[in-house]
Amino acid sequence: MHRGFPHLKGLKHLKKIVLNKAPYVDDACLYQLKCVKETLEVLQVSENGSITDAGLLYLKELKSLQKLLVYGLPGVVEKEKTLRQLREALKDCQIKFNGEDF
Repeated sequence: MHRGFPHLKGLKHLKKIVLNKAPYVDDACLYQLKCVKETLEVLQVSENGSITDAGLLYLKELKSLQKLLVYGLPGVVEKEKTLRQLREALKDCQIKFNGEDF
């Protein structure tokens, strides 16, 4: 259900998005966030059973990201591998997964 995400395209001052307990947000939605990769600095993705490792890896394109909060995602099964890839791609980003710094 990523229909609304393309409307983010062109926003030049969008700094923060919180996707908490959003039942219609899935991996395809996270893919759509690339349209704000130049401005988005803070992202929270939490309490969602539809997000998987593949969805989190789409976030590697968000090069302006400074803070990423992730928790309550039972669909993320390869946590260490996924977080390592995110860390490599987002070197200047503080990443917290289930309250732990990565």
